[in-house]
Amino acid sequence: MNMPEVQPRHALIVATEAPAPALGTWTRRAWGDFLPVFARTIEYSDDPRSRLGRDAALAHALLRGGDWCAGAEDGLLVCEARGLSDDLQRWLRNAWERAGTPVDIVSLGSDPAAWPEPRPRLHPSIDMTGAGRDGRELHFVGDVHGCAEELLALLDRLGWRRDAWGHWSRPGLPPALLAFAGDLVDRGPEAPAVLRTVGELFASAAAVGVLGNHDLHLLRFLRGEKAPRTHGMGETQDAVLGLPPSERRDILALLEGLPPQLVLDGGDVVLAHAGCPDRCAGIRSPRADKECVFGTMLGRAEDGTPERDDWAARRSGAFDVVQGHVPASGVHPRRGVWNIDTGCVFGNALTALVWRGRDIAPEAVSVPALRDHTRGHPTALRLAAERGEPADGQDDTPSLPAP
Repeated sequence: MNMPEVQPRHALIVATEAPAPALGTWTRRAWGDFLPVFARTIEYSDDPRSRLGRDAALAHALLRGGDWCAGAEDGLLVCEARGLSDDLQRWLRNAWERAGTPVDIVSLGSDPAAWPEPRPRLHPSIDMTGAGRDGRELHFVGDVHGCAEELLALLDRLGWRRDAWGHWSRPGLPPALLAFAGDLVDRGPEAPAVLRTVGELFASAAAVGVLGNHDLHLLRFLRGEKAPRTHGMGETQDAVLGLPPSERRDILALLEGLPPQLVLDGGDVVLAHAGCPDRCAGIRSPRADKECVFGTMLGRAEDGTPERDDWAARRSGAFDVVQGHVPASGVHPRRGVWNIDTGCVFGNALTALVWRGRDIAPEAVSVPALRDHTRGHPTALRLAAERGEPADGQDDTPSLPAP
């Protein structure tokens, strides 16, 4: 059988005798703010004498022309279907997911009042199911912001080596995958060099990453769209314009390949630049994407720094989240949220979080910043105060200590 031409972005097949309106209310309570919900009842002729006949009838109902899922290509399709055999469940999941539609199949009772809170299954963006259990590590890297020398020093600390052809690996060490938390560019002095290094890591199949808000602005600029020039963005744009056309095309391809979030380690951890509330995890929609890249800003403090929504206080803790975006003096986990932006560009440090599985405490590995590249930004002053040091306002640049 062929799949219908209309493909929903996500599909949730519910085995219940409750009507479609109850299913729509149930799912909108969890996802309605982030994803359009389309509730359907699948009607088919049920032959109680033959499980095979019933399965065939339901499969035919699911696949006839695709009219029943029209509109759901931009949202979540929720279907009520009775009598789903194990064989048919496996067939549906395989068929839909081969076509690029993540599928959940759940069973609920006939009384909607007794249903549990709906939760999306996290669909791994990368097959990392065995990470931390077969020796494979994840190396999450915080906001680089154009600090090329510190990035190279951190890679060296983690055991990554570059050969003469630009290929990166960890000779003699357990296999690992770098995962960049976004904001590769702006504010720091060497955004093109950072992009060049990250591009080599991606080409070596040694790294993945997510889109940060500064990366998104550079992407828009390279596409010829309007982009701001504040907070170091103008300097980055001018530097990129000075590169050969082929290198600009490589940078554009790199940025276009960065998603707003990555679900890794079999769903145990989500990487998103500005964090990922439960309702956004595994979801692609304009609102969920914006939440992952920008977060929600409630206002500004007296010194002009952002005041952000405390979404971590409301999360379930069913999976961990690794994020950047919010500069801090160190890595201080809270309710399973690991913020690894340790303010390198503000004179503090560049940090990686070594992840070996959710049942093993992650290890933070840092290298000190060469200096405050922002020259007295309020965030740099705050981080210096937290370290008990004066803010860096000098021109001399100390050398990095040996790893």
